[in-house]
Amino acid sequence: MRRFLTLFTMLMLSGVLAFSQNRVVTGTVTDDKGLPIEGASVRVKGSKIGTAADQNGNFKITVPENASLIFSGTGLSTREVAVAGQSSVSAVLTRTGAVELSNVIVTAQGIRRQPKELGYSTTRLSNTDVTQAHVTNVATGLAAKVAGLQVNLVNNGVNPQTRITLRGNRSILGNNQALLVLDDVPVDISYINSINPNDIDNVTVLKGASASALYGSEASNGVIIITTKKGTKGKPIIRYSNTTQIEEVAYLPKLQNQFGSFGGESIGSLGTILFPENPVVPYVSYENQFYGPRFNGQTVFLGAPVRFFNADGTFFDSLQHVKYSAKPNAKKDFFNKGITEQNDFSVSGGDDKSKFFFSVQDVHVTGTVPGDVTRRDALRLNGQRDIGKFSVNYSVAYTLGHTNTTPGSFGVNGSTGTFGGSYFQNRAVYWTVINTPPNVDLRDYRNWRTDPFANPNGYFNAYYGNPYWQIDASRLDQRRNDLLGSVSLNFKPASWINLLARASITRNDNASKYTSEGLKFADWAKADAFESGRNTSDISPTVADGIGYNNKLTGDFIASFDKKFGLISTRLNVGGNLQDIRNRQFQLSATSLAAPGVYNVSVATGVPGTYENLTTQRLLGAYADATIGFNDFLFLHGSVRNDWVSTLSKANRSFLY
Repeated sequence: MRRFLTLFTMLMLSGVLAFSQNRVVTGTVTDDKGLPIEGASVRVKGSKIGTAADQNGNFKITVPENASLIFSGTGLSTREVAVAGQSSVSAVLTRTGAVELSNVIVTAQGIRRQPKELGYSTTRLSNTDVTQAHVTNVATGLAAKVAGLQVNLVNNGVNPQTRITLRGNRSILGNNQALLVLDDVPVDISYINSINPNDIDNVTVLKGASASALYGSEASNGVIIITTKKGTKGKPIIRYSNTTQIEEVAYLPKLQNQFGSFGGESIGSLGTILFPENPVVPYVSYENQFYGPRFNGQTVFLGAPVRFFNADGTFFDSLQHVKYSAKPNAKKDFFNKGITEQNDFSVSGGDDKSKFFFSVQDVHVTGTVPGDVTRRDALRLNGQRDIGKFSVNYSVAYTLGHTNTTPGSFGVNGSTGTFGGSYFQNRAVYWTVINTPPNVDLRDYRNWRTDPFANPNGYFNAYYGNPYWQIDASRLDQRRNDLLGSVSLNFKPASWINLLARASITRNDNASKYTSEGLKFADWAKADAFESGRNTSDISPTVADGIGYNNKLTGDFIASFDKKFGLISTRLNVGGNLQDIRNRQFQLSATSLAAPGVYNVSVATGVPGTYENLTTQRLLGAYADATIGFNDFLFLHGSVRNDWVSTLSKANRSFLY
């Protein structure tokens, strides 16, 4: 009996000693700004034991009692921390520049992989990479940051629209833009203009069709995956920042400043002057083209005679006189200095079980074109909660955008008329400015309601209208509200199994209203005293209203299996995707209104233009992605997906790729 007790005691002591040799250590890896570092490598010094931090920078690892942990990552400093009997160890790493990530990256459907397992190119950018120039638009923050990623400005107004392609165009008539995935939810690429750049944690770019097969055919042009911040462990971190930027027109086309107005008119034509030093080419007072006589500083008349009325009803005609000399910077000086003011406020925090991130942003922009303004207000709430083997992630973002501009020519569905532009030509303001002779400063004509020489009746240019009339009388007001919400539930029944269910909604509501005051020319202006051929047809006041929405509901289920068998590693992901997309657009327009100043289709004369479009689309997808590795060196990867799309005929509704 005594021998048995002695043996039992020794076994118990050896068990205690063996148990005390290993310890479970948890912690968080953050950068020098307190932001979590997803995918940071955490390994035990001098061994092959290691793990990677999750999307919130958290890690969990079993280590020997007196071990030291090595924290590292591409673009990050390396740090060694001794465990020294602690059960919680955290590390702060300094970012030294970040581009190609070689540890762990987020691929399609949020699946995390090592780049060496992949057969395609990927690039990852940190928040610092995107926001280092304090951009207000994510697309401009991505420009020149990723090889093969081309960001083109469709227009450079107060609310610039962008076109984003990866590795060139693949179709002449089809869509060539990359797919945008925000927090694992595919959204329309236009949504990129509604994202607060400061909310971004990282951006991963998947290049090519094979990189994004699990997202379906809409991702054939590549994928831009944006992951927003989820909060940090520890005391709440409160941040406020203000950024003010001033911009101006950098340059204009190189136009000559030596010769004045002439457009091919004959010598002796009305409204012309023939200078003695140039008996061949006359100066033409009403022309927009300028390849006439050389400037000589002489006083000349500009435009046709303008009629002035006295209080008793009598009138007289008068000509405007100017110096026949160039004003080299007049065109550039027409444009204002644009001002962008950006205010950001955020709060993040959490503990061992939960994290949250809340942010508010206000961006106000006044453009270089006088009168153009835009404002964007964004609100975001992200969070995570761990409950045993379950983990819940949620994200809600709401953005309100309001833009008011003077547009160039555009069409409206349901109407045969043309909207926007000036009273002579339906061109943008820039085009009108360029078609101004170099001896004219347009700023002298801004008071067109009170100055007869600036009023459309008496404006000197016979072929291009006063841009200030266009700025004041032709306006397009646009509003856009974006809502994106998602919630996901993760369940990890075993260390090598993870089950994910996710539901999301993406909704865009838009409204627009275009108004034009219209214009009635005076009889004396219609008489065209210099026979220039100017168009003085009356313009009716017009209005165009539009309203619509796009609503997308998405559901995902993904089962992931990650198991090692000696030198063989296996990864299998199977899942399904369900999408319900509904879009409705409605427009009303009138090219003639009975009550000037009342911009409502109800006072239209004639039949108003009408348009309505309602579409519903459903998509069901099933996919699988498998990887087999040997000795963490040689990998075989394959993926397959089958879609059933409601917009195709029943016979062709299903396709495999």
